Amino acid sequence: MKRRSLRTLLAPPVFPGDDTTTLRAKLLYYAVLCSVPFMALCAVAGLVGSHLPTLVIELEIGFAAASVEIASI
Repeated sequence: MKRRSLRTLLAPPVFPGDDTTTLRAKLLYYAVLCSVPFMALCAVAGLVGSHLPTLVIELEIGFAAASVEIASI
């Protein structure tokens, strides 16, 4: 079995010969990757029962909207 590095596992997908699809996949990958810490923060805050700052909620909505927009291109 071939061992893969963490960098290889976390790399966005590449579609050989199709630069447009590769770019779209890369943009969507990074948008989702950036929203993961905010989703984790929201989940932890929900479990703890504290209120989230408005900025965190706005950033999460913005990242979700960007992800949907990139996916629809």
